[in-house]
Parts: sequence; C-alpha cells; structure tokens
Amino acid sequence: MADEKERESVRRVVDAVFSSGLVDRKATMEDVVKKFGSDIDQVAGYVAAWDRYVLVVAKSAANEVLIRQS
Repeated sequence: MADEKERESVRRVVDAVFSSGLVDRKATMEDVVKKFGSDIDQVAGYVAAWDRYVLVVAKSAANEVLIRQS
C-alpha cells in the first residue's frame, strides 16, 4: 500500500496535469458529442485517446514514485 509520501507525489503529478489546462474536468460527454458531432467513431476515438492518456499519466506518476523511493 502506498505511504503518504507516495500519495503526495501522485497528487502533485495529478495537480500539474489539471493546472496545465490539458484536462477540463467540467467537460461532459454531451460536450464531447457537441464538439465532435454525432459521429460515434469520432467520439469513440476521443474516449479511447483519453483512456490512453490517463494510462500514460498514471504510469508517469508511478515512475515518479519509484524514482523518489530509490
């Protein structure tokens, strides 16, 4: 289980992502559909890209924790 230092490291990474403006936590699926139109393929592609992005950020956060533990 993650200790408090690890949690704080992950929190800092997540805060940096949100403060960078890359992520709009207020965006809804309705907003996404309006932006990309009703083309389900575009919306599905956006969702898949978002999933990939989240995985990359999570991996980066995990690596940051491992580096700091070394």
